Amino acid sequence: MIFSGSKKFSRMLSAMSLAVAIAIGSAGTASALTANENYTVVVYKVNSNGTTTSVSSTSATADVNGKISFNLTSLPTVDEANFMFIEVQDSVGTVVRRAFAPAPAEGETNAVGINTLSDVQAQAIQTSMSENATDDPLGVAFGLIFVKSPDLQSSDIAVLADMMGLAILGDTGMKQFLLDNGVSASKMALFQEKMVANDSANAKDMSDYMTFFKAAVDNSDDDEMAKAGSIMADIWMDAALAADIDPGLILAAFNAAGHAEDAENTLDDLMSAISPGFAASIEQAVSGFFTRIAGSKLKTEYTDALTTLSASGSEVTRFNSAVQTFLSDQQAIDVQYSEFFMDPEAFVASSGQTMQQVQNAINQAFQTTWEAFQSNMQSSNAEIAAMQANVETALALNPWPWSMTRVPTGPSFGLKSKIASPETRLRVIVSRLPASS
Repeated sequence: MIFSGSKKFSRMLSAMSLAVAIAIGSAGTASALTANENYTVVVYKVNSNGTTTSVSSTSATADVNGKISFNLTSLPTVDEANFMFIEVQDSVGTVVRRAFAPAPAEGETNAVGINTLSDVQAQAIQTSMSENATDDPLGVAFGLIFVKSPDLQSSDIAVLADMMGLAILGDTGMKQFLLDNGVSASKMALFQEKMVANDSANAKDMSDYMTFFKAAVDNSDDDEMAKAGSIMADIWMDAALAADIDPGLILAAFNAAGHAEDAENTLDDLMSAISPGFAASIEQAVSGFFTRIAGSKLKTEYTDALTTLSASGSEVTRFNSAVQTFLSDQQAIDVQYSEFFMDPEAFVASSGQTMQQVQNAINQAFQTTWEAFQSNMQSSNAEIAAMQANVETALALNPWPWSMTRVPTGPSFGLKSKIASPETRLRVIVSRLPASS
């Protein structure tokens, strides 16, 4: 399904309709629409208080494969709403599929595939928005990290809404932590905006996430949905960078979210109320997410460091190669264990292992990619010496007369400790240097 937010197109609608294709497919088990049946498609925009307003509807007949295509006469842009919901209703008005989608920026298009997983995600996100009276993109992104199974129970959806309210939007949650630790209201607004639509070079946003769902439906390939989860960390970090928020502060904010509490509950209290299968899926989703977000943070900081230190072309090439390998390896784990996230208990039963053994294997897989990333990006002693000389030149200092095992003290660095690894010493020094412009 391709959404266009172009105002130019909107002005043309009196003369012609805007062509929009939607593919309805399956996730896990075959569950396409009924061939040759008539359906109604309704698009709603999400208001700032979490309620929805119908903005467009049309009818369509499913083809022999249970897929439909249709035209829509109007769609909101991101200037009008952060998100949209799409419902597919049968001939008696029963909702048979639904999906959520970020509203496109003006002149841009967003792709959306609707299937059984998107149906559950939409239910969970819409409930969370409605219960918390908000369309906050941080809460939506929080939900997308967790909801990876089409078999989510209604009771789990209710608890997830409470978790969003506490961990993200609550007085001790992520958003308040960021505001209390130097993030201005204007930066917070930009951070939220960039989660939905980020026009920075090579940046990921929620439209990229939804593109994988479209590919999954078009190609009948559920692995594409597993790949969607692998870019969530990039969406968070790219939005933070676009809003000039320290990536390290995002990690700290997630830690604060994990300890959120109010007069009635802690996050642990809420977690104890969800089903065992969803709890296992959440645990592994969070573990993988943190590995990925740590890698994304290091990627950004190391890129700045290499630029600041005038690193050689081979160093930059090696680092970029290490990053791409890391991203590919992470995505491969998401695909390998996609059936676990879909249905943890069924996956464990078919594997002949215990839940703990499967979780340990997934954790080890993510840890292995992290260790390989660190190894693949390492600089040699000679390269470090060359970058060290660049620092000396940049700071107009005499050659540093310290042994290879000691960092100098003084106003420039303020450090007084032994660090055995030259690479580690360089990282400490780099952390004290201003980022390049």
